[in-house]
This record gives sequence, C-alpha cells and structure tokens, in this order.
Amino acid sequence: MYPFCYLNGEIIPVKEAKIELSDLGLLRGYGVFDFFRTYNNKPFLLDDHLDRFTQSAKEMQIEIPVTVDEIKAIIDELISKNEINEAGFRIVLTAGSPDDGFSVSTPNFFILVEQLHKYPDHVFVEGVKLATHEHLRHLSHIKTTNYIIPILMQKYADEQNAFDILYTFEGNILETTRSNFFVFYGKTLVTPKENILIGRTRNFILKMAAEHFEIEERPISTKEINSVDEAFISGSTRRVTPVVAIDDATIKDGKVGTNTRFLQELFEKHVNEF
Repeated sequence: MYPFCYLNGEIIPVKEAKIELSDLGLLRGYGVFDFFRTYNNKPFLLDDHLDRFTQSAKEMQIEIPVTVDEIKAIIDELISKNEINEAGFRIVLTAGSPDDGFSVSTPNFFILVEQLHKYPDHVFVEGVKLATHEHLRHLSHIKTTNYIIPILMQKYADEQNAFDILYTFEGNILETTRSNFFVFYGKTLVTPKENILIGRTRNFILKMAAEHFEIEERPISTKEINSVDEAFISGSTRRVTPVVAIDDATIKDGKVGTNTRFLQELFEKHVNEF
C-alpha cells in the first residue's frame, strides 16, 4: 500500500484513515468498488472503469459524493503525492453508518493506491491451470465488495495446483474469480456475455481482437472444453493469461496457442504505447 489515500474529501496518510465500525460495508458487506492500474504512470481505461463504478453505485442505490471529474483530479493528485511509477487504484464506496444499521446512509468513499501484484513470467509464457466450481455470483453484473466465495475457494485452488477458480453454472462456463474467460475455435474468439461481470480489459481485448478475428459473445458449454483450440483469461493485472488446462482436461496440446500469443503481443504493444 502506498502511504497516501483519499477518504471522504481529504488526501491523508493511510495510517490515519478511519471509518466507523458501524459502516454497512463492514457490518453487512454492502458496497461497490472498482480497480484499475496505470501504464507509463497513466491510468489505463480510466473512463471505462469509472463508467462501471458509477453504474454499480447507481444499481446499489449509493450516491457517489463527488463527480467523475473530481475523482479524476483526486487520482492525479494521488499519483503525484505518492510519487508512484506504476500502481493499482482501488475505488471503494460503502453505504455508510445508518442509525438503524440497515438503510443506505451517507456513504464512505475512499481510494487506495496499491503495489501491483506481479505474476511470475511462466504464467504468461507457459500458461496456467484453472479448477472449476459451480457458482453464479449474486448480482454478477455489479462489482460489489462481496468476495466471500473467491477467498473461500483459494485453498481449493491451491490444492488443485490451479491458478484460479473457473465458475460454471448449469452446464455453462462463466468467468473466474477475478477475470473473464475466452476460447478460440480456429480464428474465432468466443467469450461469455451473460451472468458475468463485464470486464474493462475484456472489452478492450474484444475491440483490439475484432480487427483480426471473428468475435462471438455467447454461452460456452462445459462440454466444449475438450474441443476448443485455445483458452485464456483477462484482467487488469493479468492482461492476457493463457490457459492450458481446466481440471483434468488439457486444452489442445497443453501449449500456449498462436492466437493467444498474438493477442498477448498486441496487448503489450498497446499498453507500451499508451
């Protein structure tokens, strides 16, 4: 964690930041957030992340106490104040501390600046394994602060020697705990669209890929795993992460495919020039 954060109108040292214990984010798990990172010391896909954040807040009926332009100014000030190079930003909005302990009240709004988690090179070079779990996230289209299942399932993922958990539901593949999921059939890129959180990196990849591949946004059956040519996941810190195995099934020959490699290189080119 970087030393300075924003909380309810002020940029202050993280060590001095406090919210009431009666906040509904603590007592009821009621809140929304978004996360983005910088490239070349500039926030990446910031407008897209703020659009999702404001929509999440609207659907959870929590009023954001500042404007989008003010949030951008706060982020710029945090970049300068923390003297960061590359970092992650976590924007959080909770429902405050109502007298009845239940109703949405005056919100708490804060922004944390975090060290970026760096995955080892072999993750991107050799690919990863995913372990499936039957689960449909509640309010999957909203980025809430409820991460109970991902945290509970981490031990299982470790036991399976898996990089992450891949959610399935009623015979369809959805998403992982923190990433969107894609497969290739030849030169066609396929990704789910329903019952998932629509990632900002996901959308960026689809836009980037559309110039080179056919795109299908549709349900992916769990039965398709044995027939796909390639697979990968995407996210703010995971970028384009190849998937070479799911449970006991190997994707094609167990090696990172040429289309996935191409997207990795294309993505890196875009962010390096950002």
